[in-house]
Amino acid sequence: MQSINQLYEYLKSTDLETLGGRLDPSRGMPNMRFIFKNGNDKFDTLSIMSSWGGGSGYETILKKGQDCVYVSELDYDDVCYFETVQEVEQEIKRLLSVLNTENQPH
Repeated sequence: MQSINQLYEYLKSTDLETLGGRLDPSRGMPNMRFIFKNGNDKFDTLSIMSSWGGGSGYETILKKGQDCVYVSELDYDDVCYFETVQEVEQEIKRLLSVLNTENQPH
């Protein structure tokens, strides 16, 4: 639980929420979410969980509403794994970049 709270506090100190989404904190569970302001027809949320079994790192999965989704073109054929809070931050920025590019006028 401490690990997910540390991640949340770290991400709150970044510019992520100004880039296109909001952080949804843990509610007594070892997970949190980043909800994208400009979601698309495939996903609108990144669910983040601290690794189980005392391991370090984080697991992420894309969601659309309450459903887990798999988006192969974004390398989400399954859960993705990250070792550090900085890696999670970079992953959120990568996904924001994809969404922001999709939402640009053509």
